[in-house]
Amino acid sequence: MRGIRPIRTKFAHAVFEGLIVMAMVACITPYDASGDLQGLTNLLVVEGTISGGEDGTTIRLSRTVPVGQSYTYTPETGATLWVEAERTGQRTDLRESGNGNYQAVLTLDVNDRYRLSIQTRDRTLYQSEYTAVLDAPAIDSVYWDRDGDAGVRIYVDTHDPQNRTQYYRWEFDEDWEFHSYYESKLDYDWATGEYFDRPADQGVYYCWQQAASNTIVTGTTDKLVENVVSRKKVHTIKYRDWRLSYIYRIRVRQYGLTKEAYEYWQTLEKNTEGLGDLFGPQPSNMTSNIVCASDPSTRVIGYISAGIPTTKDRYIENTEVAPWVPADTIADLQIVPKDTLNLQPISDSIEVLLEAGYLLISWIHPVPGSDEVDLYYAPRVCSDCLIKGNKNRPSDWINEHQ
Repeated sequence: MRGIRPIRTKFAHAVFEGLIVMAMVACITPYDASGDLQGLTNLLVVEGTISGGEDGTTIRLSRTVPVGQSYTYTPETGATLWVEAERTGQRTDLRESGNGNYQAVLTLDVNDRYRLSIQTRDRTLYQSEYTAVLDAPAIDSVYWDRDGDAGVRIYVDTHDPQNRTQYYRWEFDEDWEFHSYYESKLDYDWATGEYFDRPADQGVYYCWQQAASNTIVTGTTDKLVENVVSRKKVHTIKYRDWRLSYIYRIRVRQYGLTKEAYEYWQTLEKNTEGLGDLFGPQPSNMTSNIVCASDPSTRVIGYISAGIPTTKDRYIENTEVAPWVPADTIADLQIVPKDTLNLQPISDSIEVLLEAGYLLISWIHPVPGSDEVDLYYAPRVCSDCLIKGNKNRPSDWINEHQ
């Protein structure tokens, strides 16, 4: 389950009356501020959306950290979470998947309302308000343009002729396939001291990498004559980024929002953009729809919406954005001279190379018909794609590379 990921963003919460810094994600840099922090630390942070999409629902729980403390992400583990339908009373439990994440695949009825309940390990109960399910309109298109050396900008268009919502939020998943500069066609058996043709399913030439959106992107048509979103930028890929070295895919996910949810995300987005600006909108102005049922005076950070998102993919190949060469240093292919190999057992020379961080690339007969061979080799960084990625090819990828 890829899941509806929590927003991973640089989010420093400066609460005007007793500043705090909030642990939203692992990449946060805490804002250094002073003030009386008593009573404003260790607050529960709730991220996620009750989603009826095929990717499922992911809710992430963490705790706030005080200003001045060395930052560490503090997940809330061992909690019990469930989603409850107001009209039918149907309850669906979420399973804990690690690092403060709780997941489930839900079927939502657009004619019902839903709420999230959370019971922490100390049996404190938190509940969101019941919220209506917004069925997001289809994404019309996902497209891009090249902005010179600034990189590639990716946009979405959408419209809602039924006017189900005038407020939107977008997030995305990224997958990209790349390959090493050289293809290692040989492998080595340390037990027998022999090299052999590398099996296709053990190749280290093609690899993949994945990422998720780490910014907040919202939009509204409430001041427009028509409910049409045009050329909304959702992502920028910097020039020479490895993502566009071969084949790249972005999967954009679109949510419809209520006005209240939109205002929450807008405030969050502005605070993220103006990190550290005490004169900008403060998180103390943010309204949560989650309460601590065990103690209503306890603050909770977060906002829960319910909806059925729509998605749309866009592939971009390197040839479409050329020239685009990743900003990596490429080492030259090298050869093990046959006279060097003849000075000692071949296996000894190969093992020296492998231990020094090289991979075998291929071999040739320098003299046709002879038993002599020249072995080509190259640094692992140029011949082993696993240094930068993994072999997790998406099941719906556009080719069958291994």
